[in-house]
Amino acid sequence: MESLALVVSILVSICFFSGPIGLFLTSRMLTKVTTNPFTLLLRRTVLIINGLLGSAISSFFLFGPIPLFLKAISLISLVLNVWAIDREFGGNLTSYLRRTFKNRPSRDKDE
Repeated sequence: MESLALVVSILVSICFFSGPIGLFLTSRMLTKVTTNPFTLLLRRTVLIINGLLGSAISSFFLFGPIPLFLKAISLISLVLNVWAIDREFGGNLTSYLRRTFKNRPSRDKDE
């Protein structure tokens, strides 16, 4: 039983910390420090591994039969991981979402 509790606590920790770690890896401070090609490749490799592992575990928790609080944490972690990877590799997803929601017609006016 102790080993099962250890596995679950490791999975919850990965789910809980992978999003903030991904955002830290894509922060301006860390991107300025990693201008060397080797450190840039190392940072991006760690970011991809962290993002994929965190997203996979978060999606397992999101669709599994677990309490609502852990589902909320896993949803936030999944969003943060996707945002961090998008922020590192061009920001195409966020610019698409901005354009989509900016060009929506307003429904406040009566026709």
